[in-house]
Formats: sequence, structure tokens, C-alpha cells
Amino acid sequence: MAPINTSKCPSAKTITLDNAGPGFRVLPSEAWAVATATNAYNNGSLLTTAAAANARWTPLLPRAGAYQVYAWWGGTNATLDSNATYVVRHAGGLTTNVVNQNTNAGRWTQLGTFDFAADRQEYVDLRPSGLGGAITLADAVQFVNQEAFNLSRALTLEAWVKADVLNRPWQAMITKGHAWGLLCYSNSLVFRTHDDSGRYDLITAAPVQTNRWYHVAATYDGSRKILYVDGAVAASAMDRPRCRRTRIPCGWAATRKAPAASITEASWKMSASGPPRARWPISRRARPITCAAAKRAWWGTGALTTPV
Repeated sequence: MAPINTSKCPSAKTITLDNAGPGFRVLPSEAWAVATATNAYNNGSLLTTAAAANARWTPLLPRAGAYQVYAWWGGTNATLDSNATYVVRHAGGLTTNVVNQNTNAGRWTQLGTFDFAADRQEYVDLRPSGLGGAITLADAVQFVNQEAFNLSRALTLEAWVKADVLNRPWQAMITKGHAWGLLCYSNSLVFRTHDDSGRYDLITAAPVQTNRWYHVAATYDGSRKILYVDGAVAASAMDRPRCRRTRIPCGWAATRKAPAASITEASWKMSASGPPRARWPISRRARPITCAAAKRAWWGTGALTTPV
């Protein structure tokens, strides 16, 4: 059984299937009724109490590859299914996830990352448990392809960050597994890239202070890495010409809607004014980075992500 991880769905190539749109069907139809769930996706969902009922979302994926799969359900005053089963059909077979619909209402819950052949044979099934007459909600699923974030030859990462505490050796700000990322090691800022031979860390000499906002930017043009802090070059070095590709999704240390929250024990905050972070598939020049640090605003276009 795959582990369940709950998170805000990242910005990427996203395909969303709702219960009211194409690619969705229920069997038998008479076993399902319109639900009055709060926080339902697009303000609508279906419900059933029948264990023999089934709901299916079938996407039309634009290309084969790895996708993160998410499910959404709302909430009700009634007891919901604590053993609702989502079955993901992917290139490697079937993967089962059991979720408790009494929790995580009104948000995306990740079911896992899977390889899909884009042969129209993939789907997500919802199978109610029917235990104790509990209600099972069928609402929406998402397929998120992050191939665009496998930035292997050039990239720029930018963020406004503040550390409440520095209580661990390694703390992440923006990462995609070990492929690339902005991190903090002890009290130094780190720009990491990783190829098949190993990892390469560019580390600042000046220590990071807690309870202070920093504008941090890292650029990589395929040969040289530069790490900027508050618009000034803090470290630079020649590096390997390629980053590792990884299926691990991009992760933030916090979200725009909850800047004080953290997905790890670290307490990195993102700026609440203006777009708090961005990634470009190019190596940006010094001038727009200096402007961003001075004005707390993004200059230029072409960022792969928008604020969540």
C-alpha cells in the first residue's frame, strides 16, 4: 500500500477531472446522489453508501511520463468513509491507497507518483468501504506532470525567505529531491546541483541570521553557479554541466496562503507580498536579480511557476 502524503498541488502541467466533467463516470448510477459537501471542488460532488458502488476518473494524458496523482473531497456533518480506497491504474499495474475522508477535506491529497504510458488505459477508481453506512464522496482528481522542472542545463531559483529557527543541520527552501535546490546548512545558504556522479554544493561564507528577511537567488548556466544574497554575489564556482533528472516533485518550505507554516521541522517563511518564489528554465542575469532584491517584485517574464 502506497503512503499517503497531503500537500498543496504544485504548479505544473496539470489535468483536473471533476465529477461534473468529461472523463468521469459512476456505477451503478442509481447508487449515487448529489452531495451537499462543503469545500467541494467546483462546488459539487457525489455521494454513496453502497460498498458495491464505483467511481472512475479516466484522463487523456498528453504524453507518457511520471505524474503525481492527487484526490480531492469535501466535508459534511455526517461521518464519512474512513476506509475509502483509491486505485490508480498506471504503466506498472495497480496501486491501492486507503484514505480517511473525515480528514483533509477541501485540499489535494497526494496518492503517489506513477509512470503512465498515455495509452488511455490509465484511470483512478474510488471504491467505497460501505462500513457502518458511512458516506463516500466522489469529487475530483488531478494528474500533475513536472517534466518541465527537470531543469538539467540552466535554471534560476529565487525566493524571499526568513528563518525563525536554525535547529537542524539541513533545512530546505526550494528543492526537487537531490537534483537541485536552495537549502540552509547550519547557518549558511547552499545552492545544490546533483548529477549522476554526485552532488555539488555552493555555500555562502556569511552566516544567516534568524528573524531577518533575505532575498536569495541562485543561477546556473550549464557551467557556472552563482548564489546571490540581497542582490549581491555571495558565492560562485564552475560546476558540472548537467543536473540529475528526478521524479520527486518540487517542494517549498511554506506556502503563500500560510507563510508561517512549514512542511518540515524547519521554519522558513516565504514573503507574503508579491510572488514569493519562482523558477526559470534559464540562467537569469544579475540586473533583474538586483532589482528583485531591491523592490521585492519580480522583473521580467518566463517563470515556470506562479504563487500557490
